Amino acid sequence: MVQVQDITEREQARLARMEAEKVLNQAYADLEDRVKERTAGLARANRELKREIARRKRLQAEAVESDKIFEGLFSSIITPLALLDREFNFIRVNEAYARASQIPVSEFPGRNHFDLFPNEENQSIFENVVRTRQAYQVQAKPFTYPGHPEWGVTYWDWSLSPILNEKGEVRFLVLSLNDVSEEARAQERLRQNEQLLRNVLDVLPIGIWTIDGQGRIIHGNPAGQQIWGGARYVGLEKFGEYRGWWLDSGKPIAPGEWAGARAIQKGETSINEEIEIETFDGKRKIIRNSAIPIRNARNEVTSTVIVNQDITEEVRLQRQIRQQQKMEALGTLAGGIAHDFNNLLMPIIINAEIELLKTEAGSSTAHSLQLIVEAARRGKDLVNQIVTYARQKEQERRPVEIAKLVREALKFLRASVPENIQIRESLVFGPVTCQADPTQIYQVVMNLCHNAAYSMRETGGIMDVSLIPFELPEDPTTERLGLKPGSYVRLSVRDTGEGMSQEVIERVFDPFFTTKKPGEGTGLGLSVALGIVKSSGGAITVTSQPGKGSTFHVYLPRIEAGAESCGMANEAVPGGKERILFIDDEDIQVRTAMSMLEFLGYRVVGMTNPEEALKEFRTHPKDFDLVMTDQNMPHLTGEKLATEILKIRPGIPVILCTGYSELVNEETARALGIREFVMKPLSLQEMASTIRQVLET
Repeated sequence: MVQVQDITEREQARLARMEAEKVLNQAYADLEDRVKERTAGLARANRELKREIARRKRLQAEAVESDKIFEGLFSSIITPLALLDREFNFIRVNEAYARASQIPVSEFPGRNHFDLFPNEENQSIFENVVRTRQAYQVQAKPFTYPGHPEWGVTYWDWSLSPILNEKGEVRFLVLSLNDVSEEARAQERLRQNEQLLRNVLDVLPIGIWTIDGQGRIIHGNPAGQQIWGGARYVGLEKFGEYRGWWLDSGKPIAPGEWAGARAIQKGETSINEEIEIETFDGKRKIIRNSAIPIRNARNEVTSTVIVNQDITEEVRLQRQIRQQQKMEALGTLAGGIAHDFNNLLMPIIINAEIELLKTEAGSSTAHSLQLIVEAARRGKDLVNQIVTYARQKEQERRPVEIAKLVREALKFLRASVPENIQIRESLVFGPVTCQADPTQIYQVVMNLCHNAAYSMRETGGIMDVSLIPFELPEDPTTERLGLKPGSYVRLSVRDTGEGMSQEVIERVFDPFFTTKKPGEGTGLGLSVALGIVKSSGGAITVTSQPGKGSTFHVYLPRIEAGAESCGMANEAVPGGKERILFIDDEDIQVRTAMSMLEFLGYRVVGMTNPEEALKEFRTHPKDFDLVMTDQNMPHLTGEKLATEILKIRPGIPVILCTGYSELVNEETARALGIREFVMKPLSLQEMASTIRQVLET
């Protein structure tokens, strides 16, 4: 029992040892596994550590390389850069910044920006960037250097950008600068030049317009706006609104043919084109027009410069000068015609009157002779009109009450004017006196009124006749009229007739020019009126437009004097027995005068050679009681002949006759001692009365 029990205990112990060994082996195995696992982990950690160390070394190397690159970039970039902290202390600056500041790079770190460059405005900007964390940019900002006033003003484009940390706070500030002083100064010079150019354009007396490529007016100087009556948009599509006429032909300028359109559309340059325009305020002017296209680098027309010069007054003055020259030339022609025609009429009138006196009254012969005399007198009136036009100083003038003459003329006119023409009279009350020939002023009124009535003969209308005192000021208009400033009377004749074109206006005072049909007028009415008015110290102006009637203004100097009436008395034909020396280079004149003077009872010696006549008088100076001589003779004029005769026998009566002469008039003749100066043709009555008057004084 004891043995069995021992075996069991030993077996249990063995089993227990086996179990313990098993547990221990398992523990050793687990420990070995854990050691192996730890060893593998350590190996992995070691490998990771080695990789991390390698990575960090690589990153450190890359950081060093990046620092080198950044340093290189920061130092070499041409844009001035500065890195500052949030208190505006310099951390570092690049070489460009140091050069711009003219301070070494080494002196910047640690120094405050506004200690070096004090500026309250900029400091406020820096503080605002820190506060708002918003970048700031500015262009061409002027800057001065308090420590270096000799540097003057510089201009900078600059920006200030904040760099934030992980909390969104401003940690650094990057200041970037760009010196634009030269560009700013160039812009300022350009601005000043543009302003100077604009100032020059504004004071130029000629119009300057700038038109863009679409035809829009983008600028017009004051002179240009004054010429055109204001500035106005004229688009390319609105060139049809342009109202201009070619000066020579009066033809309207087509929309695409005016200078600005040709410059823009065709690139054409126009120089000094003279055209007539209608301005924006409705006036008509004459301008000298030029257009110069402006091209870009690709030779494209981008704009056009238009140059306008108002030559309205210049052209009018040129026309006035040409008109005056024509008048002078026509005056010379008219004088020659008057002289020859008067010489032809005088024998007709005198011989017809002599025969009429010899013929029984009421006979057919007397009737025929009377018709001859009347026709000759009508010819005389026509010649008188020519002479009135041609001469300037031969009229006898006296104080004339103009209003009275005008009223008398209008009374006579009403009987001859058609009923479809209304005459409206507006004459000054009270005496208005001028120094003039009343017959000639009457003729002026009648000529102007007949001219006005003729323009309304078919359609009818209104004729306004006014007379007012008028003061002419001292201005260019008065000067152009050839008048002196002062008191005048203005006679105005205005009609609502068909009017006149500019071409007709320029010729309206030319003798023998008329728009009337053949047989309706001689074309002398207005030219005679002009001659009368000019010889009286006045002037005539005319304004007219086709379809809008015409207005004639007559200006006559006003005097403070009463009017005198002038009349002629019919007298019997006086005769005598005195001996007369008559000289004329035309034989028909001599024969006619001798016949007339002998009919009147005088003894006559007639001669056609003035030099022979002078010899005759020198040989027999006391044989003559009177000398009558023509003025215009070859070799020796009547004026010189009379002078020599008066030297031989001072005081002998001399009568000087002429059909027309610019060399002598009544005043100069009397100054030479000539008793009487008469104009041909003389009637029998006039000749007889003149001779008796001279012989009896």
